[in-house]
This record gives sequence, structure tokens and C-alpha cells, in this order.
Amino acid sequence: MAITRAVANATATSAQFNEIIDHLEGASGSTLAYFLRVLGSNNFTIRLPDAGGTQEFRIQDSGGTSVCTIDSDGNVTFAGTQATTGNTTLTANLTVGGNAAVTGNADVGGTLELGSSNITTSTAAGLLKHEAGGLEFDASAITTGGLIKGDSAGVMEILAKGAANTLLTMNAGATDFAWTATSVALAAILTDFKDNRALLCWSDFTSQPPANQKTVDFGVTWRSPGAIAIRTAGDAVNGQYELTTSASSGYSSSLETFTNVVDYTKDPYFTVRLTSRAANSALQVQAWGFNDNTSVTAWDDTTNDCAMFRSITTGNLFAVTGDGSSETTTDLGSVHTLGNAATFEIVSSSNGGSYAFKINGTTRATHTGTLPNTGMRVMTGIANNTTTDLALTGIDFMYATQDRT
Repeated sequence: MAITRAVANATATSAQFNEIIDHLEGASGSTLAYFLRVLGSNNFTIRLPDAGGTQEFRIQDSGGTSVCTIDSDGNVTFAGTQATTGNTTLTANLTVGGNAAVTGNADVGGTLELGSSNITTSTAAGLLKHEAGGLEFDASAITTGGLIKGDSAGVMEILAKGAANTLLTMNAGATDFAWTATSVALAAILTDFKDNRALLCWSDFTSQPPANQKTVDFGVTWRSPGAIAIRTAGDAVNGQYELTTSASSGYSSSLETFTNVVDYTKDPYFTVRLTSRAANSALQVQAWGFNDNTSVTAWDDTTNDCAMFRSITTGNLFAVTGDGSSETTTDLGSVHTLGNAATFEIVSSSNGGSYAFKINGTTRATHTGTLPNTGMRVMTGIANNTTTDLALTGIDFMYATQDRT
């Protein structure tokens, strides 16, 4: 309803005055198009009745739905699409429920809340694109030690921290980062020995293999009747030995300490990197760790004092501890496939009261019962049960330590 225009020299009626009142009060049916103008240098002021955000200045559409509100606390809410071509300074909160196109500068001193796709610098999921200084992925799962790296072109991801004593390197195909075991340099091993640990044996197998019952590097002795060799010509530099049984039944080859230097009460530690022998019916036993028995062909007995990794014939790799009369075993077939290379560790704690078995830095078994209770040797070896010549390859390093007191 429009306001009835006055006629010259006519008397205004109460109905005409009521039309003006209805428009000012927003009565239903009022459709007057308003134009308000302030002349000169005066401000146009609309004063709301409170200062706590309760009352609002509202702009509504033809259906009475608010499309823009400014509350008495200065908060602005737009429900539709708005374009700003000049400069906008906000010192309160701005909530945008639709689309906002700003071609000038927006200086936000309060809180700017954006929906899932309100600005072109965000993805459909509402993540700030890296072109705009964001990560463009959900990094909420980041935790201690985690790193952010590129996953593919324009895509980032979280790389979880590596295991203890691993280094961040590039994988073999130079396609991605990978955590790898640290280099076993003798100088690094000795760092902790000055005050705390005793070195029982050490070798990184860079020299020529020793003769039978002769020692290489520090305390590592080779025992026949099998054979030992640099695995390939190039491995003389990389440092990898190969133990072979020879083509005779019941033959073995091992790397050991010459005597039982391991004190089970002093939390001994052992590590070796090698390529385990794939399961084979001709394999009597392959094992590495601690054992009091000097005969490789007896390492499959259940009456050894030992803490070792072991596989027999076609079986899986097991973590084994024994007290001289019986043993406890844990099947590791689900975490290591025989025939693959890995770094193996045996870590004793609580003065020999617990033995943890690690593969590539991850604990795969822990034994707290049926534990060794006598002196042992450090050992790595293989034995056959037929005339098949078997080999334990890629023996890269081996060393062992224990507490001084």
C-alpha cells in the first residue's frame, strides 16, 4: 500500500496520517520505497536501545526474512550474496552465510568466519589452499615428532616419526622419504661405553673374512666347517659377509664370540643386520643372538640357555628364550618374511628379567619367563641337514654390549 498523496487546498484526513504511521511502523501491506538523505556534513545516525547485542538493525526481503542485521554490539550478519568494491574495516565479528565478493581491502579486527566454500582460496572441504599460505589438508592428526611432507603434486600429508635410532633418508627409488636404521660406526657405539656399557664384540665386516677360529674386528670369530666369504666383489666396500654350510650334511658356519662373554644379569644387548635364509626343508637351523651352546647344529634344541631369533627347516622366524631345560617362543611370521633383509635387536632389561625382540626398530615380542641364567656367547649362524649348500647372506654388522657393573 502506497501513501495517498495530498491534494492542493484539501484537508488531510486521519486515514492519510495513519498511512504514514503504518509505513513508519512497518505495518503489513506497506510498500513505500524510501529514500533518506542527509544534507551537508551531518551524520545519519540510527540508535538502538541497548548496547549488549540484544537489539538489531535489520534489512529484510519481501517475505520478511532478514538478509542483513547489525546488532547493538556491532556484529554484522549477511545472509545473502554481497559484493564490496571499496575498503572494508571490521573491528567486530563478521559472519558470512552466503557468498562474499571483496574487490577492495578487507581489514578484519574481529573474527572472520568462513563457510566451506565462501572464498576462492579454500577447497570444497573448507581447507585453505597452499597457494594462499595454507596446508590444504587436515593436519589435526599431527603429534610429537610428526613431519609434514609432499605426498604428490599439490598434495601434502603427515609423516609419522621414525623408530628410535633411525634416520630420515630417501628410499631406494628416490620417490619418497623413508626411515632407516642409523649407521653402526664403532665411534658411535663407543659413545655410551665410557661410563655405562661394556663392548662385548663389534664388526661391520668391511675387511676380508677371517680364517677358522680367527677373530675379525673386535671379538668376532668365524667357526667352520662351512665357509665364509665377502658376499660379492662390491660388498668388500659396503661390508657384508655370507655364511655358507657347504654341500655336506650337518655342516654349519657361524660368527661368534670366542667365549661366553655375555653376563645375563647385566642387561646384554645384541644387534645384527642380515638377510635371513628363506624357509627350506634342507635348513636345520638359522639363529642369531645369545646362546650358551657352541654347536650351531644344537641351536634347535630346547635345552639351551639363550635369547635369540631362530627358524627351523620350513617354519617361521621365532623369538626364543631358554633357561637350559625349556624355552618360550613367539611366532614372528606375521612381521618378518624369511628371505628378507632386516635389522634385528635383542634388548634385555631389569637385570636380565625381560628380553625384548625388535625388528627394524619395532618391538615384536617381549619375554619375561623361561630366561637364560648362565653365561652365553654372541652368535649368528646357519646349519643344514642334507647335502644342500645353504647361505645366510647380507650380514652387514653385528655387535653386543652389556652393563659394566
